[in-house]
Amino acid sequence: MTGAVVLVSTAMRGVATVTLNRPEVGNAYNVAMLEALIAGLEGLAAGAGVRCVGPRRRRILPGRR
Repeated sequence: MTGAVVLVSTAMRGVATVTLNRPEVGNAYNVAMLEALIAGLEGLAAGAGVRCVGPRRRRILPGRR
């Protein structure tokens, strides 16, 4: 796997998007993803310009492991 497992972006009006980016395993959580998710959310919390956070997933596979 290459690239970030969690993508964080903020739009001009203060709307942040957090995207889980492990589609090859159906966005299954692991320690690396949880650490990246926590770091991303902490980074957003530290920013005064963020008013709303919306979650996104690149691929959803309900019921699959």
